[in-house]
Amino acid sequence: MIRALANACYHHGIPKKNIHFELFEEYNNDIYPVEKEFPKIENVEVEFTMLGQEYHTVLPSNEGRILQQLLEQKYAVPYSCKSGICGSCECILEEGEVDLLENEYLTEKEEKKGHILACMSVAKSKKIKLNFDLS
Repeated sequence: MIRALANACYHHGIPKKNIHFELFEEYNNDIYPVEKEFPKIENVEVEFTMLGQEYHTVLPSNEGRILQQLLEQKYAVPYSCKSGICGSCECILEEGEVDLLENEYLTEKEEKKGHILACMSVAKSKKIKLNFDLS
């Protein structure tokens, strides 16, 4: 119901930034349709720091969100809503390039400092480096 109502508002001219809702559990689908297309990149190298430990893995491609692919590989990365609203998966992009599809959480200042939401990010480079240790 939240998805249908948010999309109805959006399609009737209300900007996404003015449509507010709260999810009380994780949501594994997109709230809004993805309006961007990306060139496919296979075997995306990902290095990330979490709880002071370094990890290295390879994502099959950039056709999925970074968070979801890390979870599928059984990494215990932080998350809650998976919809770009709660900020639990916030991390810093230290190397590489991503596209942040939706963002209801980060400020412009945080984005300029390299902060991203892993749940809403798609890799745009062959290698990315993330840091989940924000403090």
